[in-house]
Amino acid sequence: VQFGFDQAGNLFYRRSDRLLQNRSTLAWLELATGRTTPFDSPSVHGTARLSPDGRFLASVKNLGTASEIHVRDLESGGSRIISTLSGTKYGGVWSPDSRYYFWSRGSLDGEHFEVVRGDRAGGSPPEVLLQLPATSFAGAVTPDGRGLLVNFYTNDLNYEIGYLPLDEDEPELRVINGGPGNQVALDFSPDGKLLLYGDTATALQNIFISRFPDTGDRWRVGTRDMDHADYAWAHDGQGIYILDAENLSLLGVDTTNGVTFTRREVLTRAVGLRRYDAEDISFHPDGERAVILLPESGNQGAPTADVIYREAWFGDLERIMAER
Repeated sequence: VQFGFDQAGNLFYRRSDRLLQNRSTLAWLELATGRTTPFDSPSVHGTARLSPDGRFLASVKNLGTASEIHVRDLESGGSRIISTLSGTKYGGVWSPDSRYYFWSRGSLDGEHFEVVRGDRAGGSPPEVLLQLPATSFAGAVTPDGRGLLVNFYTNDLNYEIGYLPLDEDEPELRVINGGPGNQVALDFSPDGKLLLYGDTATALQNIFISRFPDTGDRWRVGTRDMDHADYAWAHDGQGIYILDAENLSLLGVDTTNGVTFTRREVLTRAVGLRRYDAEDISFHPDGERAVILLPESGNQGAPTADVIYREAWFGDLERIMAER
């Protein structure tokens, strides 16, 4: 925010309407043709994630200082809200049986980050699985549903990957992948034996595949032109989707003996994606389509702005601080 004061001490500031600028519509993307078909009204969406069985879609709708998580039944068209607490919801991953959805949020007291689990059917409050003192995100659920990978911020000013057992009464987070740079879990292979993750130990973000549990083997995905793109395993385990600012492509992967990369095939140009990042696309298990966040027409330009003038603003500030 740009601000200043006049000679009488009154406040004026420039307010930019970036929230409106980020309005988007949920839409289907046909991978073969690049055709998009919207199926929802415009809103300020966050993450959108298809369930592993392809029947449900969980999406975050941001409402200024609060956000909601909606679960849509793609067969019936019905929708329910499974989280309405104030604050922003971050990320999101499904359990393999498509019953539970995991995400993170700031705690109500503002002291912690919480990783929570909600039942897609609703009916009960989301369950808090973990509280951490700094930013944390639900990274990926093991294909057997027994564990959750959590990307969490450390005192070393880096992200590390932790494993949280989901089948224990009092689970504790244990580090499984740390280092001098940011370690960020992205996705498991469908059989759960390989982990796709990001590592920023160097100046550029590198994407690697490691075994799970880790044996020390590493395979770097692609070449330098793929750095800073986003990645996800194909549902058949024989390829990795790569989304960058130019194209959506599929990199063939042979896991018969270790990991070998084969042909990279361009599926479609990355048209219609708002920021070209992984939160904007979720692949359907049929391998033919994906859900994307399609920018609302007219919102790709510069955000609108207003200049606000406030007299006697200091009394308002004192009142707000006294209420905290």
